Amino acid sequence: MNVTKRPFPGLAALIVAAADWFRSLRGWRRVVAAIAAGGLASLSLPPGDALPLLWVAIPIFIWILESAQSRKAAFWLGWCFSFGYLAVSLYWLTFALFVAIDRYWWLVPFASNGLAAGLSFYFALGTMLATMLVARDRPLARCLVLVAMWSLAEWVRGHALTGFPWNLPGYAWTEYPWLIQNAAWIGIYGVTVLTLLAPALASLLGSRAASAATGRKATLAGLGIMAVAALFGLLRLPDGPTPTVPGVRLRLVQPSIEQSLKWVDGRYNENLRRHIKLSLEPAAALPNIIIWPEAAEPYPIDDHPDNARALASILKPGQLLATGIARDFLSANPPTFRDSLEVLDSKGDIVAVYDKFHYVPFGEYMPLSRWLPIVQAVAAGDIEPTEGPGPVTITIPGFPPVGPLICYEVIFPHDVVDEEHRPDWLIDVTNDGWFGRSAGPYQHFAMMRVRAVEEGLPLANAANDGISGVIDPYGRVIARLGLEGVGIVDSDLPVHIAKTLYAKIGDWAFFIMVLGLSVAGVLLSHAPARPRTKP
Repeated sequence: MNVTKRPFPGLAALIVAAADWFRSLRGWRRVVAAIAAGGLASLSLPPGDALPLLWVAIPIFIWILESAQSRKAAFWLGWCFSFGYLAVSLYWLTFALFVAIDRYWWLVPFASNGLAAGLSFYFALGTMLATMLVARDRPLARCLVLVAMWSLAEWVRGHALTGFPWNLPGYAWTEYPWLIQNAAWIGIYGVTVLTLLAPALASLLGSRAASAATGRKATLAGLGIMAVAALFGLLRLPDGPTPTVPGVRLRLVQPSIEQSLKWVDGRYNENLRRHIKLSLEPAAALPNIIIWPEAAEPYPIDDHPDNARALASILKPGQLLATGIARDFLSANPPTFRDSLEVLDSKGDIVAVYDKFHYVPFGEYMPLSRWLPIVQAVAAGDIEPTEGPGPVTITIPGFPPVGPLICYEVIFPHDVVDEEHRPDWLIDVTNDGWFGRSAGPYQHFAMMRVRAVEEGLPLANAANDGISGVIDPYGRVIARLGLEGVGIVDSDLPVHIAKTLYAKIGDWAFFIMVLGLSVAGVLLSHAPARPRTKP
């Protein structure tokens, strides 16, 4: 008896079969698959850093999207993918509510999911617009326009309604130093374009409207784009460590005080003593500036010279203390406060002050709270903050000019530096204690690394409970203390490098990339179709 053996299907056939299965999904199965693809894509971000998962998640979503028969269906599938991406990567926002869970328990289901749901409308609009511009039977053209519209949607998310550019897809490149150097030229939004483009091109491997050869060429083209980006990054990275500024020694203090204990009556003195004890730890080389995290100092010092002198008593002559402090203006009507950074010398004189200008919506202030009867912000409580004047450069005696930032402000590309008085380095002080042991602080620190690359400036970050560290202008971490560690980081200050292209032109390179992809996609969609040949 003769038995005919069926050949085992090749990888190309398996990919097409998988793509057909995703294209065949309908109803709730299609919705769940789109959300799951978005959640899978989010694992490429810190601290997961699983960049290869984008070559699974993005093609799957594009195959699912091919089943959309209307603009409305494309819109909601785009929303589902973005919701999965943001809900999974922002889960840690819920942790802040547990600091005062008796007051905010009802917000737990909405904290991260509600924000993800609202922000996902940008991505949904971008997805719908792309499907309107290019038909499904032009997979390469649609792929290019999808990437352009998705990237533009991420830019809008980072700017509209004060903006929330947290976890842009480009941050998936952060742990790959030879790739993230491209942010020095095209910024994180331009990096986002490249991050989405390479895996999106791989979706053509499963296309029924393109030949197997076209799918292979598109996939190789995407990998080639990444290889070129890596080559440019390698050429930019220096062989050795970055030189340091002579005579400048930093000490970052990380006390790791639980947020639930930070503002409890009776704990102020104990918390302050922990800061002081860490500040006085022996050092191989005496630090000439000690940096405390956001809101570290519980007592006012602007109008209380005795408090300032008491705090300065821990300093040796020539040393400075930079501390986060909440400056209250309780006499105002209504009462207000400033989240600030103040620098004291050993005499107790305040030699520099910076006031935060970019506050967190819903976390530090409630939008429309004057007109709508909604609950107060989680962090601020009943007192509304007053904004500072914007990015500024402050002068500290004996130090290069510095650009101070407080917490959330460091996440905004091209909005961290006073361009008229450009600094030589950046300080960020933050309190990530609201979010405990979660992905949030890792994502925050990754964004600081990218800001250093974009601006060509070193950055020192002092966090309440991590991650504290010093970053050189290439985004390399030269000293750090991990999440929930109690201790200090002593480090020299790396020198800044020449002003980067991105620092000069901002997001113009990104807009050119988006325009180029859009034009190329539309032109390809109107080109005569070639007959598809069997593989």
